[in-house]
Amino acid sequence: MAWRGSPSMAERLKALQVRDSLITKQDPTTAVSTAPIAQLFNDIDRTVSDLTTKMNSLIHLLDDQRAAGIDEQTLVGLQMDMKQLEMATLSIKEPLSMIKTKHASLVQMQPLGPMSGAPDPMMASQQQQSPMNMPTDMSGGMAGGM
Repeated sequence: MAWRGSPSMAERLKALQVRDSLITKQDPTTAVSTAPIAQLFNDIDRTVSDLTTKMNSLIHLLDDQRAAGIDEQTLVGLQMDMKQLEMATLSIKEPLSMIKTKHASLVQMQPLGPMSGAPDPMMASQQQQSPMNMPTDMSGGMAGGM
């Protein structure tokens, strides 16, 4: 920013804020994380699975109660209702799986932008293997080295 004469304090502050925002936008450590979305989605998925497991356990417990001599008519009605509820709960699993596939970038713990530790193109080129036809010495290093 070019000023005529000496800049006012407000102008200096505004210039620093603009510069700071540009630096922040370029900083790879300020990437947007989808971890909270992924965690909640995984909690929903886990809750549905836990609910299905508990309903299945209740259905098996009702079988055990019938074997213990409790009136079968009383247990059969409850068992049928629980099986219907279990089927409804299981029907939620398919849409959850579809959502997980369709919106993988949001519901999996992946950054939406660069993050710290992102590969540096300059470092990547230095870490490449030597070509197959390049001579090497017997110790595995490049010929002509130390």
